[in-house]
Amino acid sequence: MRVPQEVYDEILSFTDFQTAILMGNEYAISRTFNPKIHDWNWAAKNGHLEVVKWLHENRPGGSKNAMNCAARSGNLEVVKWLHENRRPAVYTKKAMNSAARNGHLDVLKWLHKNRYGCTTTAMDWAAKNGHIDVLKWLHENRHEGCSHLAIGFAAERGHLDVAKWLHASNHIEWVAMEGAAVNGRLEVVKWLYETYNCSFTERTMRTTTYHGHLEVVNFLQERYINRGSMYVPRIRRRPSFKK
Repeated sequence: MRVPQEVYDEILSFTDFQTAILMGNEYAISRTFNPKIHDWNWAAKNGHLEVVKWLHENRPGGSKNAMNCAARSGNLEVVKWLHENRRPAVYTKKAMNSAARNGHLDVLKWLHKNRYGCTTTAMDWAAKNGHIDVLKWLHENRHEGCSHLAIGFAAERGHLDVAKWLHASNHIEWVAMEGAAVNGRLEVVKWLYETYNCSFTERTMRTTTYHGHLEVVNFLQERYINRGSMYVPRIRRRPSFKK
């Protein structure tokens, strides 16, 4: 007995596009496919490998950013498939940067092995998001290094372990004090003061006060004195360089 069309359509209303792809039902696919939603970036980002394959056969254009989306979301199987079947003419550096940003070390290693590159953004974003395992791997296996922003990002987010590692690995800048202070990271501020005895700008004190981080303000006021546009330590001493 044949199922009435309206009943069949009602059943399909509970079916999503990726399920229709897995079923291999062309009618269901046609009913659930929305080109404004179901594009390459959506499929790659969400790890829908079968949808990626369907798009390859039926919607071949528009896959330029798919590799970056897959890497950023840690979808290694999609990354591998795109590499084999939609290999870019120029190997994008955004894929490795994106994987590092979100701590997807397995994707990072695979891309490195398959000749993809990255920039200093990879370490900068890994530092910002506290992915110390990614930082260590990049430091040992890549040559790009990080920019002066990395230590500031780590301090800003309160990643003291990352800040210490960057210091121990000679990836350090005074901008860290501003990032830590204006975001109320007192423990990081203390460590930077004790380790580097570094100065900071008047803007740092003003912005920290504006955000209401009074414990940080009090700590700094007790130990620093204003010299025009800069705050300098009241007691000058050699940095201790504690790890």
